[in-house]
Amino acid sequence: MFFLKMSKRVLDVLLENVKKSFGKKFAQKIIDGNLDATRRGYEEVKEG
Repeated sequence: MFFLKMSKRVLDVLLENVKKSFGKKFAQKIIDGNLDATRRGYEEVKEG
């Protein structure tokens, strides 16, 4: 259970970093696409 909570925290930090990095540079549509890609990539690596 500890690793599941830790895994969720890592994803949350990744998504927050993407938001901060892209927040003032790109339109919300671009940011949302990058957030979705980050989630998908994270899930693929986690399952892999």
